[in-house]
Parts: sequence; structure tokens; C-alpha cells
Amino acid sequence: SNGWQTATLNFVPPGEALCFCLRFTGSGTFRLDALRAFADSTAADLADRACEVALAPGRSEIAETRIQFADECAEVRFCVTGEAGGAVLKSRVADLYGTSVPLADLRVPDGAKRFDGALRFDVVPARPLGQFRIEAWVERDGRRISPYNEIVMTRLERPVFWDQDAPDSPFGCHFLASEPTLRMMKACGINWARLHDAGTEYCGWWNLEREKGQWTFMDEDIQRYRKNRIKIFAQLGTAPAWASHYGDLGCTYMGYFEKFLRPKNNEDFNAYVKTFVTRYKGVIDEYFVWNEPWGRWWESGQDAKFFGKDNAKRDFAELCRGAYRAVKAVDPSIKVAGFNTYGGGGGRLWTAGVLAAGGMEACDIIDFHLYTKNATCLADDSVEQAYRDAVGEIFDKVPNAGGKPIYMSEGQGGSTGSAGGGQRMTGLYRHAITWQPEEDTVGLAEKNCRYTVSLLAQKVAKVFLYTAHGYSSLARAPSFMVLLGADGYPHPGLAAYAHLTRSLEGKPFVRKVALGENRFAYLF
Repeated sequence: SNGWQTATLNFVPPGEALCFCLRFTGSGTFRLDALRAFADSTAADLADRACEVALAPGRSEIAETRIQFADECAEVRFCVTGEAGGAVLKSRVADLYGTSVPLADLRVPDGAKRFDGALRFDVVPARPLGQFRIEAWVERDGRRISPYNEIVMTRLERPVFWDQDAPDSPFGCHFLASEPTLRMMKACGINWARLHDAGTEYCGWWNLEREKGQWTFMDEDIQRYRKNRIKIFAQLGTAPAWASHYGDLGCTYMGYFEKFLRPKNNEDFNAYVKTFVTRYKGVIDEYFVWNEPWGRWWESGQDAKFFGKDNAKRDFAELCRGAYRAVKAVDPSIKVAGFNTYGGGGGRLWTAGVLAAGGMEACDIIDFHLYTKNATCLADDSVEQAYRDAVGEIFDKVPNAGGKPIYMSEGQGGSTGSAGGGQRMTGLYRHAITWQPEEDTVGLAEKNCRYTVSLLAQKVAKVFLYTAHGYSSLARAPSFMVLLGADGYPHPGLAAYAHLTRSLEGKPFVRKVALGENRFAYLF
């Protein structure tokens, strides 16, 4: 239809739900004027509010991200529509620390059906950077006649390598190749993307050669990272149904774990490696082989009976060896990570087994994973312990690990990796949510900063936080999220991490100084 219509949808809400989300999907142009929820069908004819206020970021280089740099004007645009003539636009600014500053009232011209302009929110001179919530509404004769509206803006210093490649930067994350996300990550000082979960579809064999010999590449997505000066740490992994025991197992749906069924024939896998690496020679400089082969995938996965659990470490080393040779045949300068181990007792055993099977000869980089919610930057903290568990065996057997850099290629400091969605990640929102927020935004931001500092103090060369994808809306608590909130815009943790990356970029760790009982200064 080309005209406006009113649509209704009846539903029975779960009794304990904090909120409800209505999602529209499809293609084409869709215009939505307003939504209203009511419990009584007789309320359907209730009159609309007299007017409403729309808010949008002011002009800036990356306005669509709701990030403004310190050298750009701190403003948001507003537009009042409806019966607001002669009324007053009221607004205020709040920051993360509870400061709330009212802005000057603006009178809507008499008879105006539309009134727009800009609001300056640089009203907290002691703390000009970080996140700010700008709220706006319309009053007439002291009574509110519009809904509240709000927008959360993030003010940052420009990162050290804005609009530049930074191959030696230690700061990475997991995120998809969407333009706004790429710009948010770069603005935060994130210079590397690890393609796993977020981006597996761009490099995973399962998606690129679904039928043998029939290739589908995702060049535009790969190039989008590079256009935004994000370096790529890409996965060589997964297997299409024809190349694994998918059919032998009676599988009928290519779910998450089915993609990671092991290849039956390593030569087929090596051919995929050669094809992919050749195509992106000069675009992708670093790779890793498979993701978390320990645990469910190789030692106890659906297809373990075809290979034998006891052979998992040896088999993984063999897969890495073939992939390593295939990569080096394309370009000897391309680097490949190996081991893909983790902290804890299981990680020690995995590392030892891969090492004994010749894993050091099949990698240029050693990587491990670490999720923790324990306090860090302490004496012998969980990061130090996990680092020893993950790579201690290598340093014991190979002096200085052969000079190979160590990457923490997946993890974070605010979660143990549980997918339960304990943090709702709503940040500074107040009116857009229907519940009283309880998350400790400052504490969560601090945990990931301390976690990163502790890793850098172990001389870890790169830290890839997990993850800045998997968000959908404020109504759904995301799992594993860092840096971005549940709506995909910057979380307060992004502002904190941006300050960390700018402060430490290019500065190697020097030493750790005790300042008292379990208090330390980390010098870079």
C-alpha cells in the first residue's frame, strides 16, 4: 500500500518479562510512524501525544556511530513535530557518574508544526570525554506533552592510528564487516579483527565451497575491513558437508557445530587453504588454523569416533602442518598461528600434546584463549596463571618459545564465557528501557581494561576481545559482549577501552611495581 494504515497485533506476554520486542523483517521501503502498547482493546482509540521530539547525532566524521571526536562540536540535532507551537523544548545532559545538567529552554514558535535545531552538550568541563545521555521533551504550562526521547553520545580523542594501518598494534576484537561497526572499532583504537563467529562466513571453508569445485567468495566484506584500515587475522577452518562426516553421521542441518566437523581428507583442506590464501594475498597477512580444536570439536565431537579422541592433538598438529606448508607455498611472508590452546589443566595437556607432535614447526605465532571474571592486575592473578598453563610447557622445552609472539586470540575480562547473557548491556539508557538498570557499567569497563593490561604485562603481543557482534536490541541481553551495547552502539566500556588503547599504543610493557598489599603500578 502507498497509504498509511493502522495495524494491530494481539499477543499474550510472559508474566516475568522485562520488556517485549517487535521485529520487522523484509525488503523495500518501510515507514513507521509510531508504536503503542495497551492492555485493553478499548484503548486503541486513545489520542496521540500532542507532539514528539526526534534526536540525532550532530555533524561529525562518523556521525552514524554516535561517536564524536574531541576536535568536533559536541552537539545533537533535534526536531519537534506536532502541535507544539508556543510550548517549550526542555533538555538535559547526564554522564556516567551521575552528573545531570539542564540545558537552556527553547521556545517553539507559535503555530509551528516543525521546530528543529541543535543542542550543545559540552556542559561538563571537568569530564569532556566519555559518554553522555541527552534527554529532551516538550512541556506546555509546566506539563509534559511529548514522550521523553534520549540519545547516548560518545566523545573520544582520535586514536593513534586513525585512518592508518597498524600491523604492530596489540589491540584486536571480533566483529562483522558492517561499516558502522568497523568505524566504531577503529575509533576505539581496535586495529585488528579476528574472523571467528563474527566473520567465519567470510573465510570458512564450509561457506565458500559448499559444492566441491564451486566457490563463492565474499570479497566485499573482506575488503571492507581493509578499507577501514582494520588488519585481518583470518580463520582457516570449518568443512563443508561433502568434506566431513556430516552425511555419515546422518546430519540434516548445518548448525554451528556441524560446520566444525573435521575434514576427512587433509589434502582437500589444504587445497581450500591454497585457494583462499592465494585469492587474498596482499590483503590478509595472518591466519590461524581452526578454532578451539580441544574439547567438543576434536576430542569429544560428534565425529570423534572416526578419528579417535586420543589422537586429537597429533591430528591437529598434522592439519596445521599441511595448512602451514600450503600458506608458505603461496607467500612465505604470511604468518600462521598454531596451538590455539587455553589456560587451565586441560590447556596444559593440549599444549604439551601438540608440542610433542611437532606443533612448533607448523606456526609462526602461538595463540591461546582466556575468559575470566576474576580480578586482574594483582599478584599472580588469573591472567598470569592462565598464561603459564597455556604456554608454559613451550617455554620450558623451547628457549624463549623460539622467539614466536604469543596472542591471546579470544577472551575477555568480564565473563567466564557463559552464554547466559548476565549483563544486559544497556549502558546509560534511561527512558528507552522499561526496567531499572542494575549492571555495573563502570566495573565491567574496568575489568576488561585491567584484563588487557595484565595480558600485555605477560608480553602478549595481541589481545583479541570477544566479542562486538551478536547484539540485536535492548530487549535481549546479549552474550559475551564487549565494547558495544545490546543495541549495537557504543557501550561505556568502549569509551574506557579507547582511553586505554590511546594511552598504551606503541608503548611496550616495562615493569610491574608493588605499591602496597595487592596494589601495583604497571609501567609502559
